[in-house]
Amino acid sequence: MASCATVKAHAKYFMGILTVLREASNDESKELLATNVIEQTKGREIVLSSHQIASKVIENLLEFCSDETLGEYQEAFKADIRSLCLNGFSSHVLEKLISISAMRYLTKNSVEDEPPEKKIKTEDGIPPGNLSQSKSFVETCSKFLLNNLEEFVWDSYANHVIRTCLTTLSGRILEEKVPIPGEWTEMFKEYVARLRDWPFFADFPYQELTSGLLQFLIQALARVDKNTLKSIGGFFTEPNTSETPEEDQESPSKLHKLFSTESSIRFLEVLISVAGNKLFTKIFLRLFQGNFKELSLLKSANFSVQKLLDNMKNKDEFNICFTELEPHFAEILQTGHTGIILALCLACKRLEINQNQFIKHGQFSSLNEILELDDFGVKVLEKFCQSIVQDSSEAGGGREAAAVQKTSQILTPKLTEEKRNKVRSLCSVQVGIDSVSWCRMELQDEEDPSIVTHWQYFSLNSKKSHLSDLTQMIMHVNQLIPDTDAFVLETPITRQASPAVNATQIAVNVRQSQIIAMMTLILSLRSQDFNPCVFFLKTYLAARLFGTLVGKERTSSLNTVSQILASGTSNEAPDKKSEIAPKGKIITDPDVLAKYQAADGVQKEYMGRCLMLGVCCLRLSLLKCPTSLSIVNRKSK
Repeated sequence: MASCATVKAHAKYFMGILTVLREASNDESKELLATNVIEQTKGREIVLSSHQIASKVIENLLEFCSDETLGEYQEAFKADIRSLCLNGFSSHVLEKLISISAMRYLTKNSVEDEPPEKKIKTEDGIPPGNLSQSKSFVETCSKFLLNNLEEFVWDSYANHVIRTCLTTLSGRILEEKVPIPGEWTEMFKEYVARLRDWPFFADFPYQELTSGLLQFLIQALARVDKNTLKSIGGFFTEPNTSETPEEDQESPSKLHKLFSTESSIRFLEVLISVAGNKLFTKIFLRLFQGNFKELSLLKSANFSVQKLLDNMKNKDEFNICFTELEPHFAEILQTGHTGIILALCLACKRLEINQNQFIKHGQFSSLNEILELDDFGVKVLEKFCQSIVQDSSEAGGGREAAAVQKTSQILTPKLTEEKRNKVRSLCSVQVGIDSVSWCRMELQDEEDPSIVTHWQYFSLNSKKSHLSDLTQMIMHVNQLIPDTDAFVLETPITRQASPAVNATQIAVNVRQSQIIAMMTLILSLRSQDFNPCVFFLKTYLAARLFGTLVGKERTSSLNTVSQILASGTSNEAPDKKSEIAPKGKIITDPDVLAKYQAADGVQKEYMGRCLMLGVCCLRLSLLKCPTSLSIVNRKSK
């Protein structure tokens, strides 16, 4: 009983510290807080770092610790690096400690306008004081992870610690370039050599965990060793090879296998962004030339085309791309991939080429053919053409205008006033291609923000599963989703049949529709007193409210969600002050927040969209916030 009481006391203490930390106004007060709190953790550094709430407090306070206090944590963590790496909470603290140790060593060991050999050193050549201890801690952790690489690569927590080590050893932890110790460079190269020698290395891009590691690796290589980056990039972009002729018959598509999974596509996008001129040309010729139309019409691969256009510098390569895409502008727009046209538009402006063809010689039989496309009206067309000749700030305004639509009914079915007043909790459900995410919020009193009590991502792995298997998975998801007064989903996108949509895309759309239909039915059966309890928010409305919509393409939600989590309010209108009622703001339970922070990039994106969906419904339908309503109802000027 005493032990249980002690745990509760610790939890209450650190919850209070989290509240004080949010309210701290300057670095000086945070440094004082860090000194007092870290003093209470002496002798229990590893135990408390493995606690859900305490770990978050320690992680946030480490950067405000003195060098002496930081050194005490470094010594304590060296005693049990393995358990720290494999724990979902302490691994985040370890990552933060490695990063801070590296930053302090690199910045303090770098004296402006002086070469490294002139820096202050002791007689044995080791930097004085805590600099040596910080350098030693980074090397100890990196070496331990390197020695256990084959095991830790497959662990979801240790994998992220490896990524941090790659970032620090390469110097990417700092934006500016500073001298890197030779030992760090050699250890980084050993990481690269060990990974490349693995027989599984060729499969890294196709799994979420290893794809993320590979993305960090190539970004670090862009800073340290561009020749090795070119070699690895060439390895992964080698033309497809099949072991048997039967495989060719089963997969008749000529697209490179890097376009086969979301994980590999994200790796490819990062590779494009860091590639030098020779590697970029190799990627262009091997993966994209001759395939621009097909890639632009695919839901997942069209983002790779946008990334290629955004980073294209060679006018001859752009000419090839433009020639392939020009006859298919109408098909691309009808598919809803307006980001492709926008990227082409901006590339024409940046490279000063094909501007007249873009405006005057698109393959449309008449203006009506464009105006009949969904959500592509006269105002959007005017902004769209002006973006070529106007400044980038004006082009950004055009993109925002493309997202503005007149809002009619926000929820379907309509939420009556009587039911609206009864809603005390809301759960948003985000259905992905093969996943379901949910976020439950509880509404508090008028002066208190709403609380996120549940926030989770669940992978269905349903792409090749039978309908009966999918049904069982949906029933399992239903058991995981908590009870609430009302559920909200986003209205699915409906598209007319078109030759531009291939069989793969049709299969994906059908499977996603099956998941939404099952979820709607099974959630509707939950409530007997509050019917209907399942509502659909208008398509793209959440993205429009939070400014994450460009044309018909959503941009990443991570920055917006970070602002919500950091301040308890969203950044709906970056140029204006938003007046949101306290209940329209949200706070998150520390345990819930830890689940989000432990998720990988793809999971975070879907969880972020789910949070935005719930907050949007909360502000527009339940609270009818005037500021939020004005944002989604405003017209293009």
